Amino acid sequence: MTVTTPELDPLSKLPHRTSVRKFDPYVCFNVQQAQYPADALWSRVSSLEPSGSEAAVASKISALGPEGSRSKPDSTGKKRPAVGLLLSSYFTLTDNREGVGETYDSEADLSSGVHQQPERPTVWLQRRQGAFDNLQHRAILKTLDASACPSNINRLFHSLLQNRKVTLLIPQGRATKEQKQGCPQGSCSGPALWNLVADEILIQVWPDNVHIQAFADDFVLVIKADTNKSLVEDTQNAITQFSSWCSENELAISTEKTNYILFSKKVRSPKITWNGYKINRVKYFKYLGIHVDDRLNWLEHINKQGEKAIKMQQNLKRIADGNWGISQIHRWTLYKTVIERMLAHGSSAWCLNPTFKMKRKLSSIQRPFLLHISGAYRTTPTAALQTILGIPPLHMQLQFEARFTSIYRIRIPLPLFITDTQPHDLEMKATGRSTHPSEHLKPNQISFEDGEAYIARKDIINIFTDGSKTEHGVGAAFCVLTNDIWAYQWSAKLNDNNTVFQAELTTLHEAVIYASHLPNHNTSKIHVDNRASIMASSNSKSTNETARKIFKILLSNPRIKVSWVKAHAGNIGNERADQLAKDATQRGQPYSHTKLLKPHIKGLLRKRMLEEWQTSWKNGDTGRKIYNIMPSVSLRPTNWIREDVIFFS
Repeated sequence: MTVTTPELDPLSKLPHRTSVRKFDPYVCFNVQQAQYPADALWSRVSSLEPSGSEAAVASKISALGPEGSRSKPDSTGKKRPAVGLLLSSYFTLTDNREGVGETYDSEADLSSGVHQQPERPTVWLQRRQGAFDNLQHRAILKTLDASACPSNINRLFHSLLQNRKVTLLIPQGRATKEQKQGCPQGSCSGPALWNLVADEILIQVWPDNVHIQAFADDFVLVIKADTNKSLVEDTQNAITQFSSWCSENELAISTEKTNYILFSKKVRSPKITWNGYKINRVKYFKYLGIHVDDRLNWLEHINKQGEKAIKMQQNLKRIADGNWGISQIHRWTLYKTVIERMLAHGSSAWCLNPTFKMKRKLSSIQRPFLLHISGAYRTTPTAALQTILGIPPLHMQLQFEARFTSIYRIRIPLPLFITDTQPHDLEMKATGRSTHPSEHLKPNQISFEDGEAYIARKDIINIFTDGSKTEHGVGAAFCVLTNDIWAYQWSAKLNDNNTVFQAELTTLHEAVIYASHLPNHNTSKIHVDNRASIMASSNSKSTNETARKIFKILLSNPRIKVSWVKAHAGNIGNERADQLAKDATQRGQPYSHTKLLKPHIKGLLRKRMLEEWQTSWKNGDTGRKIYNIMPSVSLRPTNWIREDVIFFS
């Protein structure tokens, strides 16, 4: 068998013979010129020629543009951003890490509809495999023209998606075919281009009783109606509207894979068709990794996840072997990091208020893992194993995950008996850059060298900041030294649940605001004894909102400089600011602009879970021998060896 390997195209050669440092300017040059290299629009195909009639085909294509590389978005729904911030449009229903938030909204909406008794079917539209490959280039270009995409990027894509060809060497010579469809998925912008086109159908005007949702190339329609007749009419109208969009973009729907689920107590199924094909009714379907059943009791999902967990447990047994070759701490870690994470997927949709049946089923799923981790006999009570290993009941752990996801990520308030903290009280992490990548601070604006030498200079206004946390609370303060005179001071008392880092950033933020209002001819030097706050404030990609505000102020005021100063080293300005911050913990003016961090709400919800676990353990009727030894539950395992577990239980 002879193998013919074609020469790499020009763009593919670049990463092989140059470093990334040289490759990036080449790409940026193409973006600036809004022109894609003509040679890179050709994709050469390598053919393997066996002695018989069979042949295999492999394509060699460039990294940024040509067709053939089919890397779809991963299962978490994350989309890699476009190169150079190519496109600002995004898929409106896929802004999460595990796909939990959107599922919760949809399922909560469905649950409320079932209790209201009207018929509410969900028509699940599943795109056939290769939807990305069949997206027409003209549809992409039309959407780009109508978007707010920068003109040079728009022209670059027009250049990229024109005159694209694929060649294949065959015995008769070279075969060439034009390529007019498919997202260039070899690039980071491939998912963004698909999302731009898919947004057309998502932002269309739909009736109030119709909801559309999408993840990648899978679409879901939720239709609510009061009667069977209106249900069929509204569903058919929604299908017609969706089908028209598909026809405009020459996209086909796999009707044999399209199903619908009916949330109603009526037995009769409405007749729904798609282009003459009858759509089948199903009892449940899987969407975003969650099995949605027609009764919304989630037992089908728990059963499926339980089967998956048991397979993992059997594989774990093979690894551990009969002599318990893996240590107990390693088995405990594998359960917490693999099994429990897999079972917690989408818990905010189905485990916020688990029923008795759900609790019992989850307990039966958890029990084999507890036995395997502890090495106890099969007669050992589950409640005792949970207390010994420091592993909460599975339904409580998943409920904790659901509560945290609801309040922190989906921004849905929890009942007051759980916590009085509201979603708007929590600080969210910022994403992306706070400014354009070309905008950055001056080299002399940030210094990590001790700035004590600048204090003696009369031409510089020195500002000293500090934050403090004591048993009385959290305080922040800064003071201003001008010509050996303390010209101004500011202090405030933060929320008792704020951190020292938040206090340092708060006082630095107030200091730069003060310095920005000084006359333009004055140079200000802000002395900070916390390196972390300086590093966060000088980073345009910082996830902290306060740090981003500081960065923007420093960017627009180059005369403001920030320097590190050693703490508790006899510096008169730093010592004064430290004393002001400590005094502010008791007598400072309340400062309510600083929000609470994620660990705070996690700690509150974890404390609530432990209280519920302790009540269940105290009032339980099993595992009383272990209760006499360990009356209090804890998240820390006892680290008993197998013989101890067997003896005491």
